[in-house]
Amino acid sequence: MKTPLIVIHTLLLMSFVALGRDPLVGDWKWFTGTVVSFSSKGEAVNSNGHKGTWERLPTRVSDFQYTINWEGGRFVDTVTLSKDRKSIAGSNQLGGSITADRWAKGK
Repeated sequence: MKTPLIVIHTLLLMSFVALGRDPLVGDWKWFTGTVVSFSSKGEAVNSNGHKGTWERLPTRVSDFQYTINWEGGRFVDTVTLSKDRKSIAGSNQLGGSITADRWAKGK
């Protein structure tokens, strides 16, 4: 009985991504207190004006792992989106912890 549910879940995730809106797109409250905005064009900007690019890493359809290159690769974060899509966690190139929660303006 689990197999049909897994297939349905996978198909939903594939259609979500196929529509062009990756679940990372939007605003995230970073562990540093800044807000990072990820665009559907692969751009990242934080509320201090730092810019970068992001890309989804090739993994299973149900996994959402990303690399964020800040300032031309000066800083590199690798993060994974939680199953509920409300948080991301990972590390930077030095092994430092990275966390963020989905953020809505006004909160």
